[in-house]
Amino acid sequence: IRGFSAIGIVILVFTITFSTIDWSMSLEPHWFSTIHGFRYSVGFVLSAWSVMIITVRFLKKSNPAMDTAFNDDRVQEIGNLFFGFVNLWAYMAFAQLIIIWSGNMPEDNIWYIKRSVGGWKWIGTLLIVFHFVVPFLILLNRKSKRKMQNLVWIGLGIGFMQMLDEFWQVIPVFRPEGFEVQLVDVMAPLGIGGIWIAAFLFFLSRKPILPANQPEPERAHH
Repeated sequence: IRGFSAIGIVILVFTITFSTIDWSMSLEPHWFSTIHGFRYSVGFVLSAWSVMIITVRFLKKSNPAMDTAFNDDRVQEIGNLFFGFVNLWAYMAFAQLIIIWSGNMPEDNIWYIKRSVGGWKWIGTLLIVFHFVVPFLILLNRKSKRKMQNLVWIGLGIGFMQMLDEFWQVIPVFRPEGFEVQLVDVMAPLGIGGIWIAAFLFFLSRKPILPANQPEPERAHH
């Protein structure tokens, strides 16, 4: 599985890059960003960590061995990864902005202009505050990173911010007159997300969560 996962990660990065170019960047064919695909990839990694930490928190209630596998030190390691990828996401977003701002080309500037008028700028502000600043300040503290509950709340917040980020990047193309939420904006994530969660839980129940030779909590303690 390790070997397959290593190859799969490489394939996944290319898949995310090509899909975001075809589905997102192509909505505005005169605009392009060489960092756009990797920015999406980092966002997907944050979403994956969010799902993972929420799943672990849920499973710890019904599986005592999870307390050993995910002790305070392991939780801190997950928090460190969260912290690193939150910073990487912010770096990618800022790098894209500063490169386009310094180039000052009309076909590039229009992408940010559309997303800074008609109420869309408040979405961008929310992303800066709750996708970066708040998680950064919480995860900067070592004690905060060692508490599973803190990471669960951060995971929930980042998961929601990721969906808001997708919304902010795509929807202004179709609603240039200003910010507006329609029924499809709520039903599409609930419908597709519900199918994905159902499939995820189905396969999760069919596979062992921990390694086959994971020591029992009492033995690990001794």
